[in-house]
Amino acid sequence: SMYEHQVGVENIYTLIKNNLLGDLTNNMHYAKVITPRNISASKIIRFLRNAKIYNLYNVENDSAEIMEIKISKTSPLNGMTINQFNSRKDAKIGAVINQKGIAYAGETIMHSDDRIIVLVLRDSLVKFYNLIEK
Repeated sequence: SMYEHQVGVENIYTLIKNNLLGDLTNNMHYAKVITPRNISASKIIRFLRNAKIYNLYNVENDSAEIMEIKISKTSPLNGMTINQFNSRKDAKIGAVINQKGIAYAGETIMHSDDRIIVLVLRDSLVKFYNLIEK
């Protein structure tokens, strides 16, 4: 990762298998660090939070979560476009997955049973979960 940084790579992901090396990564502000501990924690959190969550990953030292979530029939996200949701500053939808495939366009309308890939800042998680559980 340090070599990649020196040669100018913009997006660097580093897999750290030894938890003892985790402290060394604090100075690697340019790299996204992945550890087995984080992956295990994400799997546990996924089951504790909600059955509608297919995947969940903590990122940037737990400052945000990336999730794959199924939209329920009663969710306020039904009928909303990606752009409407992304006007928020605390969460962003990157894609909508449905029977037609994967859609990234901002005009894409979300429907019940669609799955969304969303990034939510840590401080807004409770508000976001309240939104999807309606």
